[in-house]
Amino acid sequence: MNKRNETIDIARGIAIIVMIMGHVEIGIPQYDQLFSIWYHAWHMPIFFIVSGYFFNGRTKAAGEFISRKAKQILVPFFFWAFFNMLYELVSSGDWLMFRATLIHSLFEKPTDGVPGAGALWFLPAMFWLNVIYFLIVKLFDNRLVSYAVGFALGFLGMVAQARGVYLPFGIDGGLAGLPFIVTGDILRQVDVWGITALLGRKESQVHNGDKKCELENNSVVKSAGNANVMRLPWFILIPALILFNWLFLKNGLVNFRAGEYQNYALTFVNAVAGAILLLNISRLKLPHILSIIGRDSLIYLCFNQRAISLVKPVLSPICGASTIGCYTCFALTTIVVILVCYVLHQIFADNKFLCMAVGKQNP
Repeated sequence: MNKRNETIDIARGIAIIVMIMGHVEIGIPQYDQLFSIWYHAWHMPIFFIVSGYFFNGRTKAAGEFISRKAKQILVPFFFWAFFNMLYELVSSGDWLMFRATLIHSLFEKPTDGVPGAGALWFLPAMFWLNVIYFLIVKLFDNRLVSYAVGFALGFLGMVAQARGVYLPFGIDGGLAGLPFIVTGDILRQVDVWGITALLGRKESQVHNGDKKCELENNSVVKSAGNANVMRLPWFILIPALILFNWLFLKNGLVNFRAGEYQNYALTFVNAVAGAILLLNISRLKLPHILSIIGRDSLIYLCFNQRAISLVKPVLSPICGASTIGCYTCFALTTIVVILVCYVLHQIFADNKFLCMAVGKQNP
């Protein structure tokens, strides 16, 4: 019986936990700044890269592909964005502000100015990233050409975003993610992660008569065990971890939402290296809870900031303002938020209607 490959799920789980830690903040500015620079270098691009690895748009019709992505990504976005906006309306009673910001916060700049919902910007960006790359591979059947176009548009998008060019509903973020989804697609083709051989393949006839390989059941990462995720021996892995952690900090703060990339080439190299290093770490014998969090990562992305806004104000006075108190509050808040999100996912996933809010079609 096939089971999910835990390497990818654990990597997602680690990235999600690190994201939550970044949102919680320690409360000591110099440490928070260093931590923010470190994790922003790799934690978001890894989701773009994994999306590229399991991209199956070459063999899908436009309607089928876009509809599926909309259900998986946009339905949760609108649910949680509207939830947070209603929460703020009920809390503040400012109906005029709610009306004034509704269109802006949903369609112009996703969740801009909505407390507790900042991380949701990622979902429209991920949707457009997949749609744009789908259009590229359909327009350019030659893989090398589609890769070149994807990289070119992606780096142009990063430059434009950094210079203040804004496209509505996360399209600019989707463009900036193109180099990473292309990288994931390339990694699948050369099979450096060793997953394809374990999944099995099926042949698909495409419009030009060529045979293409498609990952079977690629929407669910399955295998007979942990994948051979570009295994690096320890004598390479450890120096690489030291080198790239230094490069993460050297490059400065990278923020895909704000269009802050510092050195573009180093941003790209750091992100890809970070993904490969994380996937090597993820194949170790780590706690199974990381796999569970990674498998259900959407709820943690969507609800973590709202949970933090409810939990941290309660714990902070109890822990105190000392250095030890700040770290204690940081750790406890992170743990409680993860538990809250886990429980919430169980409730939503078992409900016929609410399951759509966590990206599932059926309970």
